[in-house]
Amino acid sequence: MKQLLHESIVFANKAHKGQLRKGTDIDYISHPMEVMQILTAMGADDKLIIAGVLHDTIEDTATTLDDIERIFGDEVAALVGNHTQDKSQPWMERKSQVVDQLQRADKRTKMLVLADKVSNLRSMYSNYLEVGEKLWERFNAPKEKQCWYYGAIMDALWDISEFDDIAPVYEEMTDLFKDIFVTYKVDSEAGVLFQVSPTETYILSKGFPNWELTDEEPSVFTKDITRSEAEELEEAWSRVFWDKCEADLEDLECVLADEETQSAKIVIEDGQMKFEGYDIGLGCNIITGGDEYRYFVGLDYDETYEFICQLRMKGGIDKDFAALLAENFGGPKAFSKFMDFCKEQNIKYVFYSL
Repeated sequence: MKQLLHESIVFANKAHKGQLRKGTDIDYISHPMEVMQILTAMGADDKLIIAGVLHDTIEDTATTLDDIERIFGDEVAALVGNHTQDKSQPWMERKSQVVDQLQRADKRTKMLVLADKVSNLRSMYSNYLEVGEKLWERFNAPKEKQCWYYGAIMDALWDISEFDDIAPVYEEMTDLFKDIFVTYKVDSEAGVLFQVSPTETYILSKGFPNWELTDEEPSVFTKDITRSEAEELEEAWSRVFWDKCEADLEDLECVLADEETQSAKIVIEDGQMKFEGYDIGLGCNIITGGDEYRYFVGLDYDETYEFICQLRMKGGIDKDFAALLAENFGGPKAFSKFMDFCKEQNIKYVFYSL
């Protein structure tokens, strides 16, 4: 197999001879060699690495799929063929097709695309530092469309970022995308941070951990900051939220309903939440055969913390946690409201009754 890899390098070098990286005087062969290196770092198998070396030969040279299959086998040919675009189609049409197909692709195909795109983004970022916004004059589509395309590719590749060998490469892709396409603005007085790209804007409010898509435009009071400055602010502002959630794990008892025929409360003890319900009346006969019914819903430590975080995201960090519980789950339908929230947020629980 090592000999076949060597043959693929020789083959690609001959096929791409005379070609240069877009807008530069760099030999094109540097790109498939970099893709090979990235795939190797991700722990790709030999045939996938060979496909990485050959991935642009059908699209950009006189090489045919039959040539690849005859010399390197049907598995390599299939990987290269899956990665090949039909350049006779309009740019937007073929790129949309790529994204659509990538969402359903297998892991190895996604690894090949990730390696290719990271190599491209490295080159784009290096050139962007040299020529700035003039970079986009080299491409067949403007910055806005390039931003959409690479953002859609990242979304389609998200599922393979969970693998340990792949995660650092996916993270590099995310960082390069931000450095090329995203600008950051802050309004310190209002406590809001903006993440602006040519296609969409996200906003982060102080005391909340998640960026949210917004139609709001940065005001005249915002100022430009670097990505590193934005990330430091994001960490500091989010920390306020996480600290609040950790404090909410302290022991408490919150009464949600206290009537003659029904009572309900939430208790947190040793970092674990329990909903305690108690009903009195004829309706209890159906369940217990008696005139009273006690029931409990228990959450372990991790699920309790998740419950708290999700409720804080919904209700903010300004209110006392007991008040937030009463506001969302208080009243005669306390149990159904509590259970609906657990199901909506995929909170795991244990139910038991007496």
